[in-house]
Amino acid sequence: MFQTPSVVRTALEDLYQDTAVIITQETEADKDTGIVTTKEVKTDPVPCRLSYSSFPATENDGVPKMEQTTKLFLSPDVAVTPGADIDVNHLGKTLRYKAASVPASYGSHQEVILTVREEIG
Repeated sequence: MFQTPSVVRTALEDLYQDTAVIITQETEADKDTGIVTTKEVKTDPVPCRLSYSSFPATENDGVPKMEQTTKLFLSPDVAVTPGADIDVNHLGKTLRYKAASVPASYGSHQEVILTVREEIG
């Protein structure tokens, strides 16, 4: 039997152990001068969960290389645009990512493929 989206959403959100701050750039033109300024806009921390997938080693110039995909699961109510910076607090560490794709949105959650910006303690 299929579950309703709200039941699935509640079950998924119970698994969220991390928090994320979505950081975007917003531009605004001054009406008097016409000067365009850009400001950073951050969301409040939102519950989320990181997921990692590894792919078999491939060879590039004879050197084995392991591929890893990092995916962020979070509420479908949170706006995430491709290219947005995302800071994830994961197990007490801040991990800095960038949204690498358009989120895959479902009734219960959304999934965002991430690329690493940098890692800080």
